[in-house]
Amino acid sequence: MHGQNCPHMFNSIAQISTRNDSDRTTGDPFRFSISNGGMVPDEEGAGAIMGRCFQDLTRRLVEDFDAGFAELVKLDYFTTRGYLQTEIGYDFYSIWYLETVFSASGLYDQSLSEAVLDWLDFEYPNLAGTQTPWYRVQGGTGQVVRQITRRLSRQPSRSKRVAKMVYQPGANPSYPVSVQVEGEEEGRMREYTAVFNTSSLPCLRRMEMQGEILSAGQKAAIQSVHYDGATKMAVRFKFAWWSRYCQIQGGQALTDLPIRTCVYPSDPDSRVLLCSYTWAQDAQAMGSLLSSSPSSSSSSPDQLRRLVVHNLAVLHQGYLDPLTNGTPYGYERMQAIIDNAYDSHHAYDWARDPHTAGAFAYFGPGQFRHLYPELVKPAADGHVYLIGEACSAHHAWIAGSLDSAYRGLCQLLTKLARQGRLPPDTLHRLQRSWGELEEVAPDVLQWEAFLGELALQSRSPGQ
Repeated sequence: MHGQNCPHMFNSIAQISTRNDSDRTTGDPFRFSISNGGMVPDEEGAGAIMGRCFQDLTRRLVEDFDAGFAELVKLDYFTTRGYLQTEIGYDFYSIWYLETVFSASGLYDQSLSEAVLDWLDFEYPNLAGTQTPWYRVQGGTGQVVRQITRRLSRQPSRSKRVAKMVYQPGANPSYPVSVQVEGEEEGRMREYTAVFNTSSLPCLRRMEMQGEILSAGQKAAIQSVHYDGATKMAVRFKFAWWSRYCQIQGGQALTDLPIRTCVYPSDPDSRVLLCSYTWAQDAQAMGSLLSSSPSSSSSSPDQLRRLVVHNLAVLHQGYLDPLTNGTPYGYERMQAIIDNAYDSHHAYDWARDPHTAGAFAYFGPGQFRHLYPELVKPAADGHVYLIGEACSAHHAWIAGSLDSAYRGLCQLLTKLARQGRLPPDTLHRLQRSWGELEEVAPDVLQWEAFLGELALQSRSPGQ
């Protein structure tokens, strides 16, 4: 995300980027190298190292995603840290340096596949040589959900937590899946022909399951898939001090300070700054100040405010004051500016949210190879479909959730067309309008539907 005059700070050294993010990855601006008193070998900057490490893997994905992904999955047993150490030959401190600058503390202990796909999301080669445009949703991301909901002919039920799911194909072949909603009268079950489960996997694990809904592989995936932590803290200020005093508009600041990432609004009239966005171990540390537990210290909000104001002041103290012949503001003045402008804040820790129990799926080593295929298979003989970002190849993104929903819909339509309940060309007409399904091959759709029929036929009456 490119911005104007965004700061970066690592190793207590700040740099104001005038050439987008390339400044922090070229050479050794933050003096991590041995020759500059650090612990990292002198040979290359972080950007060159990571580009070379992932070059072949990302090139294959760009040229042919399916073939490239198949090659990537062969290396899925590696953590990112293990791959950089054993296959590329980097030492401990070089890998720590890369993780600090490009990722989050501890995240390189997860799957190499995740790191490569994450890298590709932001460093996708533009073969045409043009700049990839970025867009923001006017009114916030919540507008996406609201606009989708407006298009539905039947509005969803809100604040309805599923407590139990029962699968009894022999008792009611037309509506074999029953769902019990928490808070509704005891014994009342809602009956469905098919169910699309959109909850996070940790929340699905808390549901009571009766009948042979999930396969052994799906149970293993729901239990074991790694979810990453994340926290965000947005502050409403009385005025946009970052544009007034630092001439910053849009983009992000990256740092090894506890706030880790600060995202500036593109809208010049906005007074809200996303002061901190953290993942992994960094999110655990920030999350300790976001606790809503009754046993937590009542001073936590004050501690959080002090920490964030301090980090922001450290990060921005080097900007020049044009009214004092271009001398830096310094820490004390910048701290006073930010603290006096502070109005209110909203902070969130997804690990503590009972509706998610984690921020997003970030697979551990081997999980793409062994558990991802289980999550995209139909459950309950083709009557239950697991969808959501965790059940796609694009974790943490809205695109992953949409891809998984499209995959689940195509699986259901394939099954209904095989049963003669829909015209044979239904899927073809759908894909002509919405595009080809990318996550599951057409022959696999047919095979899954056939296996579901076979499993259903093999059940004894009443099961």
